[in-house]
Parts: sequence; C-alpha cells; structure tokens
Amino acid sequence: GSGGYGEQVPCLARGRAARDPMYHRLGDGPIGRDLREPLAPAAALHPPASPAASVSSSAAPSPAAIGEALGQAVEQAIGRWDAAPDLERWLASFYQYYELKGYRGVLAVHFLHLAALTFMIAFSFLLFFFVDWESILSCSSEESCRAVSLFYVLPFHQVGPWRTLVFLCFLLFLAYWLFNAVNTYHTFRDAAEMSQYYKERLGIASDDVLPTLLWSEVVSRFVQQQRERPVCVVQDELTALEVANIIMREDNYIILLTNHHSFTSRFPPWIPRRLAYTRAVLGCLRAAVFRWAFDKRSRLREEFVTCPEKLGRRLRWMGLLNLFLVVPVLIFVTLVFFMRHAEEFRSHRTSPFRREWTDYAKWTFREFNEYPHQFKERMRSAQASAEDYVSATRPSTPVRDSLQRFLKFVAGSVLAVLLAVALWDDAPLLFVKIQDKNLLWYLAFF
Repeated sequence: GSGGYGEQVPCLARGRAARDPMYHRLGDGPIGRDLREPLAPAAALHPPASPAASVSSSAAPSPAAIGEALGQAVEQAIGRWDAAPDLERWLASFYQYYELKGYRGVLAVHFLHLAALTFMIAFSFLLFFFVDWESILSCSSEESCRAVSLFYVLPFHQVGPWRTLVFLCFLLFLAYWLFNAVNTYHTFRDAAEMSQYYKERLGIASDDVLPTLLWSEVVSRFVQQQRERPVCVVQDELTALEVANIIMREDNYIILLTNHHSFTSRFPPWIPRRLAYTRAVLGCLRAAVFRWAFDKRSRLREEFVTCPEKLGRRLRWMGLLNLFLVVPVLIFVTLVFFMRHAEEFRSHRTSPFRREWTDYAKWTFREFNEYPHQFKERMRSAQASAEDYVSATRPSTPVRDSLQRFLKFVAGSVLAVLLAVALWDDAPLLFVKIQDKNLLWYLAFF
C-alpha cells in the first residue's frame, strides 16, 4: 500500500488525468491540482451569433467577457473539490480527530501535554539551579534551618560545573518545548479544519456523537464524500483499505522491520531487544528514515533506493547526535519517570512495579493496518489473560503470602498511629525523635 519510486502513495491508481484527453490542469495557480471538469470550450462561453452578427466585428464578445466567463467556469469546477495538498497529513488529522473524540479531546490532550512539559521544565530548573541544596542539607537544628536561605541570592554568579550543566540542559529542553509548541499550534489548526469537515461534509453535527460511532462508519461516510467532493485529486475513488494504507504507512514499515528482526538481528545476547524500541530510538528512526525516504508528494525518493550509503550516513550522524545528548536525555527521562509515577506510587504502592507490555512486545503483536485505538483495545483485553498466565507459571507460596500480610499489618498499624497523632497535634511530629529522626520522617517512610 506504500507504492514504489515515482508512484504517488495517497492515490494508488491512475485517475482520470491519465485517460481523458480533455483533462486540464491549472498549473501553478492557487489550487495546482488536476480538475475533473474540462474547461468550457470557447463556443460555450457566449450564445451563438447570428450570420449578420458574425460579419460585424462589433458584435463579437470582448476579451473581458471571455475572461469573466472563463473565471466562472473555473470557479464552478473548483467548488466541487476539497483537495488536500498533503493527503497523508490530512488523513492523519482526520483519524486523530476521531481517535480523540472531537475538537475538545484534541485540545485537551495536546494542551495539557504542553502544560505538563512546561511545568516539568520550569520546576526542575527551579529545583536544580535556584535552590541552595548545600545550605538546606547542612542544617541540623531548627535554629540553623531558620537562618538558611532557600534560594541563591545571586543565582547567576559563581556558577559551578553542575549548575552550568543544568543551565545547558535547560536550554536544550527549552528548544524541545518550542518544537512541541509549534507542533501543538499546527495540531489545533488542523483539528479546527477537521471539525468543520466532520460537520459540513460527513453530517456529524456534534462531537458527542463520535464515541457512539465506529471507525468503519466514519470511513464509509468519507469514501462516499470522496465520490462527491474529492479530497484525493489523482484518483476517482478511495477505498477503506487505501485509507488505512495511507494512515498506517510508517507503522506498517516498523511492523515489517520488527517481523524481520532488522533492528535486533546484530544485538549481542546480553542486550535486551526491548532497548531498540524505546520512544527515543523510534523517534530517531522516524526522523532519520521516514522523514527523508518520502518527498513532499509522499513518493519514495530515488536516492533512498539507489544510494543506501546516504541512509547509513544519516543513521551515523543520528547516532553521534544521540551520543552527544545522552546526558540531557537521561536527565529528562529520569525526571519524567519520577514525576509521572510519584503520585501513582503514593496512591498504589505497587503501581510502578506492575507488569506492562513493553514496546517491543507491542510492535511484535501488532498487525498490519491495525489502527492505534483498535490495538489498544485488543491489548487491554489481553492484559488480564497475560496476568493469569504469569501467575500460573509463578504460583504463590504460603511463606511469601504470610510474610506480605505481616508486613502490611505492621506498616498499617504504625501509619494509623502516626496519622492519629498528626490529627491531634502536629507538634509531636516535629519535635519527638526516635533514633535522631522525628516522627514526620517515619510518617513519610510508612
């Protein structure tokens, strides 16, 4: 479904332009696409003239009248089109609008992701650059802690190696934030266009209806709309299979490479295969391979097929870039993991250690042209069966179960007493000490 070199991926068959000699093209005009309706012949631009009028040159139509009639014919032809300059991106936005259940879902997901990224960068920069941790950790009594300043008085003076590294990482994270902000803006703009298309073209008046519709129903409406007001201008019709081929093109390539073990065939036995399927690695592969393999018209580049040395050079440069950014990326991943799972660990003590599907397992189990929402639902339903299988292969022992119940009972009893003391008066938590630790420390521990 991805086509070869010189074959346009969004439209997998030849359209009317290849078989109709009356097919015209607007060239470099505002549309720049092949029109289905041929331009009106000159005789259709004005009523036929009488013999007497044909003799007189004054009765002939003026150039202005001919231009006006020609413009009206072109406008009528253009009015029958919803042509998308980049069909792959358009269909990706079309599917994302359905997956996130409307415009409000797209706004909520992307805006809150950007807000969380903003908080994480600002909060981590505040903690590691402005807070004077050396003075805070050196105080040992209430009197000495009162005299300690929480922040540096002059934070940009006498910056050591550690704070210099923190500042450089902050600049890199800021560039990453700007990239996400621009991407979020384009996503919002595309979602606004999709909202109008869903309402005016597909007849889905409200986003509240989307959760009740199947994706196949939405695609059926889109295929019917393609016949009436085409989005793809090279091909007369688009089928549901061709729509899936366009949307899932990159994912299908990754599934194919995973099935052939192309990413892990040369790994030593002691390196887990799942390390090749982290988000950072897959993001670099998408940028190095797929962003270069296809041109702006979604066709496979000739250089990608005939010059594998260029692909190898791009991958080596990407490897050097990752080696240069290994420290900032490691810090970023650590901060994301800590901030994301800290609240879960507080609420559910075993949640950071619960079993989850690895990305390598997900790409191994995934089928071709399987949409993300369908795959997530399938893996969610398989989670319970997988847990039962693991429990059956590792049966619990009476010794371990008894030990777990005893530890939970002891920890729960101590925690209940400390909470009762805190509700009565918080002073004992601060001043009563056991083994040089106040009760507040034990409350956090249990």
